[in-house]
Amino acid sequence: MQRSFVALIAVAMVLVTFSGTAEARRRQHSYASPTCSHMVYTPTAYSTENRFFNRTLSLQDIAQQRADAMAARNSMTHSIHTFTSAPPWPGEVSEGIGCARTSDPQRCSTCITGSRVVADAWSWSATGMVYRVRFFR
Repeated sequence: MQRSFVALIAVAMVLVTFSGTAEARRRQHSYASPTCSHMVYTPTAYSTENRFFNRTLSLQDIAQQRADAMAARNSMTHSIHTFTSAPPWPGEVSEGIGCARTSDPQRCSTCITGSRVVADAWSWSATGMVYRVRFFR
């Protein structure tokens, strides 16, 4: 009986150890570190050219409006455009969103949904949370 209990405890410890390292490994690759050079937004003609919604908005404009809407509603959701006046994100890019209580918006993690950041916007809510929207290509 005691031997079975010790074996059960050993198996449980192994499972907990491996699940913790798997979770850490998953988080490491799902969110951008501020030091990743390919994850830093640098404006290009692709991101600043007005070519969406009758050539009035750029990718950066759309990301900023979506971040502002999320901060105003204290709601981090990809479907923010369904209940606010924020535009939907264009289909040719993917969106990563995040929120955090930080004074540096670059420290607010978002999921990585592409290889290159083409728009990066953030806005602070009344409660002090920063909402960040990034578009990837």
